[in-house]
Amino acid sequence: MDDVFGAFNDLERHNNTNNNQSAVTAGDDPYEGPLNHVDHSRIVSLGAVIAPNEHYGLDFNYAYTDVYAATNICYNNGASATLPGTASLNASGAPNVCPGVFARGSTTQLADWFARDFMSAPTQYGSVALNLSPVKVLHSNFGYRISAVTATNSSTMRDR
Repeated sequence: MDDVFGAFNDLERHNNTNNNQSAVTAGDDPYEGPLNHVDHSRIVSLGAVIAPNEHYGLDFNYAYTDVYAATNICYNNGASATLPGTASLNASGAPNVCPGVFARGSTTQLADWFARDFMSAPTQYGSVALNLSPVKVLHSNFGYRISAVTATNSSTMRDR
């Protein structure tokens, strides 16, 4: 029995909407641009089984997966009960923030830090196996599997 098989899956999504449109319309927040989100998941796999009889066979497999996501994000430099984060509290119970770091033109609004956050994780996988069954009561498999991941996760920040 000899078999050859393969599969392909491709999922791609985009979101270029603005998530703070109601706040911009009300004048509570400046327009900061679209989310500019993009992500994809692509999977390709191939395999073959060569088994000329019930006593031995050879099995090959290879797969490639590419997962990627990128989105415009923002960070505030302080935290509070309504804007949780990792900031500690000062003696009066207010959040500790970088002193005097406010949005341009403001003396009350904390500065925002904007970034392009992305993640990429291409992965390759391969295997080969030898199946031996010289007699009815003895079965064995010998093989080798290997995988490699080249992952990247980063944010590129800029002051507002």
